[in-house]
Amino acid sequence: MRKWKMMLCMALAGALAFGSPTAAWAKLSDYDAETAARLQDNNLEYDELENLIREYNPEISYAYGQLDFTRDDTASTVRAVRDDIEESEYKDLVKALKKQKKQLEAMPDSEEKTKALQELNTTIKGMEGLISAPSSTTKSTDKQLEKAKKQLDTGVKSALKGTQMLMISYDNLRAQVQTLEKVVELQNEALEAAKLQAGLGMATDTGVLQAQSDLLSTQSQLDNLRNLADNLRSQLCLLTGWKVDATPEIGTVPAADPSKIDGIDLAADIQTAIGNNQTLISQRHASSTKSTAAIDNRLKNIDVSEQQLTVEMQRLYQVMQQKKVLNDAAETAYQKALLAKGAAERQYQLKMLSKLQYLGAEVQYYQAEGARKSADTALLQAMLDYDWAVQGFVSVPQ
Repeated sequence: MRKWKMMLCMALAGALAFGSPTAAWAKLSDYDAETAARLQDNNLEYDELENLIREYNPEISYAYGQLDFTRDDTASTVRAVRDDIEESEYKDLVKALKKQKKQLEAMPDSEEKTKALQELNTTIKGMEGLISAPSSTTKSTDKQLEKAKKQLDTGVKSALKGTQMLMISYDNLRAQVQTLEKVVELQNEALEAAKLQAGLGMATDTGVLQAQSDLLSTQSQLDNLRNLADNLRSQLCLLTGWKVDATPEIGTVPAADPSKIDGIDLAADIQTAIGNNQTLISQRHASSTKSTAAIDNRLKNIDVSEQQLTVEMQRLYQVMQQKKVLNDAAETAYQKALLAKGAAERQYQLKMLSKLQYLGAEVQYYQAEGARKSADTALLQAMLDYDWAVQGFVSVPQ
């Protein structure tokens, strides 16, 4: 008896001591063939971030392993204990004790009979508890593991939110780097053209100096953006399971869809956000004394938090609207720059523009293209901030 009681205690301790949150029971074999293959290739795509985090993020994959180990180890222990009980005479002993109890109950009442029945009932109850312990342990462990699963589900979502923002920022920086590389190329040509014109007496040295200044400024911006992009790339790789020096092919991020904003029901989303918010959930389930004052104070704090979250949701909605206006303006500016570029190309072919003037129009076009990408990124981030807040992932302002 001592042996299997000790095993039960160890199994329970293992389940209760496991504190790492974990997400789901999914393994690569649980995905369809196409999804599993995508997760194992050398491409990092925006739409597979959540699965990459679940399967390959170092901390989360370790938590998966711990959860699986606890589940399997407890199941093995319970099976061993159940087999031990089946092979023992515990059940027969309980039957014999119950038979003795009936015989004792048939005897005349006395102080000795009462005392003997109490001791016999205690023994029977204890034996039945030991026999049912494997089933109780399984239920208790399942409950603990389900709680751990829900905790990691929340952890994965939180990690996904941060990783999405990281990839969006990286995608924007990468686009800005490509834009500035083209601008540097054009400005180098512009500098050479300015020098040629100055040498021919068609321009002053001031034009050359300005071209040099523009080029140096752009090169400096380019170097800074490259460093930032490299840092973000390394962080993105680590969060999704690659080594810091790995070179996966990182895909692009889909453009924002401003039309979705028109379909938003702010009032309904606020109520959903209040129901999902982790801070408010904790406040609702927080234990407190049962005094009227304590209950009133807790309800008051919840009401204040709900009001603060309402204000935050309204702010996020306004930010989204503002970014949409700026995105529309950037798109308009880009279209104008595109038309100007086309006009400049035609005029240059007709020799109505100098090369320097033509290059200036091209630079303005690429700068407008970069501004459009940045505006789209800002809008996408604002829309995601709002969506995550609806799902409960936003801090309640204090």
